[in-house]
Amino acid sequence: MADSYGSAATLRTVLRHTPHGLCMLTSTWEVKWANAAFTQLVGFDPNKAPEMAGKSFSEFVRSKDEFEAYQKDSVSSLRLNEGSDTRELGLVRPDGTTFLAELSIVRYNPSRTDRGFVVTLYDLTERTRAQEVLIERERRFRFLLANAIDLIIVIDREGKVTYASSSVERSLGIPIEKFAGSRFEEIVHEDDD
Repeated sequence: MADSYGSAATLRTVLRHTPHGLCMLTSTWEVKWANAAFTQLVGFDPNKAPEMAGKSFSEFVRSKDEFEAYQKDSVSSLRLNEGSDTRELGLVRPDGTTFLAELSIVRYNPSRTDRGFVVTLYDLTERTRAQEVLIERERRFRFLLANAIDLIIVIDREGKVTYASSSVERSLGIPIEKFAGSRFEEIVHEDDD
């Protein structure tokens, strides 16, 4: 009895329906095959994935210079590592919108350099947006701490000062640089115990 997990039909179904963009490229960087997720990520109708065949991968990259640098660097990395290469790259959709993507690329026949590549594509838009929100929140938090009237000192588990607000310096007249890395006991006056 044949193992149904290893059947060609099962493999095709998995490749077709994975939520990650997958495509096979020829050695000249033309799309040989793409799944619906890849097709949709690069801005085409996912129901027309077969029509992706023959398109140059450079059509999806934000600029010719970025494509040439990516092509050169990833192929060079594949030669050195004989595995995969993963990096971020700016892509563009037919409507002109751009997005940052993570591309992982492997040769689909590692022993033959003329056989082409398999590319896995992840849209990093949500991750990038989340990072921007986090950076903005941190900026606002630092602004609030720096301008607080209260004396704020943050101490780690070992009792070392990791942060002292500028109000500490204004109130005590001691530069906050002197607090950094000090043990809290060293800065508290013995009469304050």
